[in-house]
Amino acid sequence: ELVRSRLLVRMSARFDAQLSELVFQHGLSAGRGSQGLRDVDALRSFSAGPTGLALLDAPWIPVYIGLVYVLHPVLGHVALVGGIALFLLGLWNERSTRVPLAEAGRELAASQQFTELSSRNAEVVRAMGMLPGLTRVWRQQHDLGLGLQGIASDRAANVASVTKSLRMFLQVAILGAGAWLVIQQQLTAGVMIAASIIMGRGLAPLESAIGGWRGFLQAR
Repeated sequence: ELVRSRLLVRMSARFDAQLSELVFQHGLSAGRGSQGLRDVDALRSFSAGPTGLALLDAPWIPVYIGLVYVLHPVLGHVALVGGIALFLLGLWNERSTRVPLAEAGRELAASQQFTELSSRNAEVVRAMGMLPGLTRVWRQQHDLGLGLQGIASDRAANVASVTKSLRMFLQVAILGAGAWLVIQQQLTAGVMIAASIIMGRGLAPLESAIGGWRGFLQAR
């Protein structure tokens, strides 16, 4: 885990070094300000963060669920149902936050560009007494962006709360099913604990992806 995290950090830094200079030059030539560099920063932060690690772990989810099935089919069913439920929660999170986050990003980017444009013409703004009017325009854009961002954050928090509760329920469910199988002498206590650990490790990327979905949408 430590080695992989360090590799991702170094890869994202190399990505930034290769791309940021071109983006900077293009931004100056096209007159787009620093938005391109902020996009590069978002991509670098996403790729080096926990959500990037979760996406790398995602292909291993079927392997972990398969291992639980090897231990016992009943426990495998619990892990599979839990994985499907977490995946559906991820879809719900994506659909409920995609639009407000996209609109918030546009409004906040527009307010930032408006600020940069006003700063480049600061002397004219002060000389013509345009500062109060420009401040009102900026405030409207900025407040709208923050409001939309707040809506998306509230929805994401709701999904995160449900996700956490579901994970706790799944841990109880697989331990309960395992205890019943132990009583029926179909499992040992060690296998029951192993199944719980394997399921938790297998479903962890889904939970991490749901928690960091906002960063993924910004990077996308």
